[in-house]
Amino acid sequence: MVAGLRKRIQESIIEHEDESNVTMSFRQTSMGRPCLELNGFTFLYNKSVESTGTTYWRCSFSSARKKNPCDVRCITRHGILQKRSGSHNHPPLIKTGPLSFIKTPWSTSCLVIDNYIYNCHSNTHKGKSYWRCHNYSKRNVDERCRARCVIKDGKIQALTGGHHNHLPHTEKIQKIRKRESLMDKCDSFI
Repeated sequence: MVAGLRKRIQESIIEHEDESNVTMSFRQTSMGRPCLELNGFTFLYNKSVESTGTTYWRCSFSSARKKNPCDVRCITRHGILQKRSGSHNHPPLIKTGPLSFIKTPWSTSCLVIDNYIYNCHSNTHKGKSYWRCHNYSKRNVDERCRARCVIKDGKIQALTGGHHNHLPHTEKIQKIRKRESLMDKCDSFI
C-alpha cells in the first residue's frame, strides 16, 4: 500500500486550493516517506485503505519523543481533504516569503526568522544549508536551544528541533540593524 502511494507521489506533485482557501500539496520527506503539507503544517503518512482511496495523516509534531506532541490528524480521499481534527499546539513549519539576513560585527551572516537568530552550521553541494539557533552555542549544555532550520534553494524547507527555550532575540537584532545602518551612513561619507 505504501509503495503505491509513494509511486503516485513520485509521478506528480499535487497542489490545489479548494473553496475554503486550504492550500495542500503532497511530497516526500528526505527519507522517502509520503508527506502532506496543509496550510504550512506538515503531516506524515500514517496508513491508507486501498479499497476506498483513503489516506490517514498525523501532524509531524505528533511524535511521542516531543515534549508536547501535537494531536492533529487529517484524512484525504483520492488526494482531496475530507476531514481535519484537532488544533495545532505549534506554529506552522513552512514559512513563505523572502529570507532575512543580518551581518554580525564579525561579518558572519545570520538568518532571522520570527525574531530568532540562526547561525549557519553547514552547507552542502546541493544548495542546502543547515542552521542552528544562536543560543545553541551556550556553554551550559542544559541551556542550549535545539531549534534548527534547513534552507534549500533560498527557501525554508524545514524548522526542526522543537520550540525555542528562550525569548526572541529582538533587542540583539535591533542593535545589529542599527549598527548596519550607521555603517552604511559612514560608508556614504567616504
